[in-house]
Amino acid sequence: MRRLVLLTTLAVVALCACQPTVIVPVPSRSSARAPTPVPASSSSVPALDLAPVDLAGLTDADHGWVLTRGALLLTDDGGSTWHMGTVPTVETGRGVLGVAFADANAGWLGTLDSNDPRASSWDMWRTADGARTWTRVRVPFGTNEADTMGSISFSVLDRQHVLAMVQGGMPNGYTGDLYTTADGGETWTLVGSRRDTGITGPIGFATQQSGVVSGGAAEDRVFVTADGGRTWSRAFIPNARGTGVQVREAATFWSGTDGGLFVIDGDQDGNTVALVVVTTRDGGSSWAISGTILQPSTPRNDYVTALRTPAEWTVWLTATTFDRTVDGGVTWTELTSRGLPETPDSLRMPTETRGWALVPGRCEGGLSFCERLFSTSDGGLTWNALNPG
Repeated sequence: MRRLVLLTTLAVVALCACQPTVIVPVPSRSSARAPTPVPASSSSVPALDLAPVDLAGLTDADHGWVLTRGALLLTDDGGSTWHMGTVPTVETGRGVLGVAFADANAGWLGTLDSNDPRASSWDMWRTADGARTWTRVRVPFGTNEADTMGSISFSVLDRQHVLAMVQGGMPNGYTGDLYTTADGGETWTLVGSRRDTGITGPIGFATQQSGVVSGGAAEDRVFVTADGGRTWSRAFIPNARGTGVQVREAATFWSGTDGGLFVIDGDQDGNTVALVVVTTRDGGSSWAISGTILQPSTPRNDYVTALRTPAEWTVWLTATTFDRTVDGGVTWTELTSRGLPETPDSLRMPTETRGWALVPGRCEGGLSFCERLFSTSDGGLTWNALNPG
């Protein structure tokens, strides 16, 4: 199942500040040139012909975006209506690797426009006008060339400060490359050297210096940095009752030091025995168990969470049940949900009541397997299907 938000020896990479090209208004892949409002269809009974969604994000309860298989669409009313943005033209290669927005206007998008497996550069794009126009910055490869380059995980601190992790692949030991910007994406710096293999996965940063990489190559470890990604160490993640952990989601930080991380606790046979939220008060260097949901010893499933505040957390168990705590994991309440066909792959809850979920299923008349977008306005008790296409 696809998750939305994703071993070399010594690799020494020089720091590089890359200069942008001129601003280029890029034509949309759709014939629509102007941002024309598009009504969204919604239903509490999910249809099979919903538009497939590759990536989606919310910057607040009203402003969000989706990347479909033909367009980038944006909303300023939570998904009731949509307007068409532009997507940088990619003639060959892998296309869009990742998207992130800080607000309704400031965003970043990575593309790989080459069929050459040994290509030596990729492109980072930035927008300051809500995807109407984009500026291109040519970014050099680090340890990953085109044939090992995976998706891009972003950690957006504000409009000026953004970090981007290019996921690594098997040929280079699943070693990712970290890029940072302090000027809103006008220039990007490739950080440091990679002496440790397997440092790849979704990223969450508390500050430009303190951050966490979740999962690693085997999705069973957490790496922490206190110097902006120049050096990394493995953080100890405690077990609730199992023998090993699985970490698939990025850490969430509520301040420059305090954050949370969702962990699946398993036994030696690979079964789930507990769902755990661990928290940190030092930017990710150390973690302690703050909330535990005990599970019967069953084969591992894909669970998703929303750690919205230091006290309010949601853990999605199935398509129809989820657990919520409002006291930082001391007590949990199991709630029933309706409207989702499957357990979500990704969950975004910018407020206590409103949010989006990406859910796997069949789209386009049931002919393909893809992700679909759903919204809630009552804290996840009911969901409506959104059709941004």
